Amino acid sequence: MKKIILLILVFVAATFAAQSQNKTRPWLVGVSTNYADFHAVNLPVNEQLTDANWMGKTIASQFKVARLLSKEIVFDAEFSIIKLDKDKLNDWPGIEGPIETNNMWRLQGQFAYKFANGYLLKDDAMIDPYIFLGVNGTNLNEKTYLAQSTGVGVNIWFTDWLGVNAEASYDYVFEFNDYFHYSFGVVTRFGKRADRDGDAIVDKKDLCPNTPGLAEFDGCPDTDGDGVPDHLDECPAVPGLKVFSGCPDTDGDNVPDHLDKCPDFPGLAMFDGCPDTDGDGIPDHLDKCPDVTGLAMFDGCPDTDGDDVPDHLDKCPDVTGLAMFDGCPDTDGDGVPDHLDKCPDISGLVEFDGCPTTKLSEVKVQEIEKQMSSFTDVVEFETNKYVIKQKSFKELDEIVKLMQAYPDSKFAIEGHTDDVGSEADNQILSESRAYALRQYFVDKGIDPKRMTFVGYGELRPRDTNATSEGRARNRRVEIRLIQ
Repeated sequence: MKKIILLILVFVAATFAAQSQNKTRPWLVGVSTNYADFHAVNLPVNEQLTDANWMGKTIASQFKVARLLSKEIVFDAEFSIIKLDKDKLNDWPGIEGPIETNNMWRLQGQFAYKFANGYLLKDDAMIDPYIFLGVNGTNLNEKTYLAQSTGVGVNIWFTDWLGVNAEASYDYVFEFNDYFHYSFGVVTRFGKRADRDGDAIVDKKDLCPNTPGLAEFDGCPDTDGDGVPDHLDECPAVPGLKVFSGCPDTDGDNVPDHLDKCPDFPGLAMFDGCPDTDGDGIPDHLDKCPDVTGLAMFDGCPDTDGDDVPDHLDKCPDVTGLAMFDGCPDTDGDGVPDHLDKCPDISGLVEFDGCPTTKLSEVKVQEIEKQMSSFTDVVEFETNKYVIKQKSFKELDEIVKLMQAYPDSKFAIEGHTDDVGSEADNQILSESRAYALRQYFVDKGIDPKRMTFVGYGELRPRDTNATSEGRARNRRVEIRLIQ
């Protein structure tokens, strides 16, 4: 007895310790027929079923109400009326005193432990077995006896609210004969179904239980109405296409707008949705000449004459020229490009738009030019620098005297290099050396307006660059008479 009472107390404690609640159909009611067997409890176990003698009514004679307390625990109250066969009951051993009434009633409260997440918890569970412990008052022969009931039961649900129930228990009566109790009937479950967001879709079936949504999307919203629910829509605020996870494709180029760098113009996927009008492999938004097929090295612009100056920067796009003259040629090599040179086939002077001077006699010109050319190879600079070596100062001072002797004459200072190093570096070096020489003369009192300077880099070698001797001859600064 003490063990049974202790088991009841533990079961009740476990019930109230349960933490989770479920508000979906938490109530159950049922109507059953029920039976009692006082005979089988006194038989060997192997005869209890074969020699059972059930007494009871074949119509609805038991009513039960149940309430889910937690995920697994249910409290159940039931009231039963059983029709007895007095004559048979009086003949059975264990029954004391004559049975004088045909009716027995039973009022029981019990706690059930559910093995499956079935009735009162999940609508889709069909089989719902459980065990239970209960305490009841059994009224027999005008007297009520206290009994403890231990049993098993099962609900079988045909819909989410209607099913059948079967229970079997052993009722230990403290002052009377024990008996088996059985019931079979119909049950239904009901209650307020949880719907936190109020969208008429219960939480357990609502994929978005905290946000009002649509039944067609299992309770999730579709803010932009494009047929793609927000939780699957990569662009939930803008109507789009299912194929692009709810994002639009405004220009219809199969690149969704949020990935399209040119969303208003049909383009190519390989260029992130941007077009390439001229088909040169450079998308229009990066192509400086989008309507003309060009080269990647010139940002999509062509170089018709192949002089490495793209047409849109080339002042002479149909004639091969020099970058220093914006793509125009200098046929006579006098530093004046042909389109500005008034004497394009005769080497002249910048000051005279490419034409030679006539202020000095040819004899005097030849004499001065001969003297100037004699100084070409004696002017030396520090290696790869534009610092004039001190040993060249004596010869340079002779040039100063010559310039002073012809105060009305003008001179051009031209820097040249070999081809060692990059073309750009050589160009800068030649210009710097020409400027350094001009500055030397300025410091000696020569009017800077009488002198021009220009660097040709490696463009005008006077010897081969294949030998050290040839390269040495090519590294020079020339001073020419221009007027």
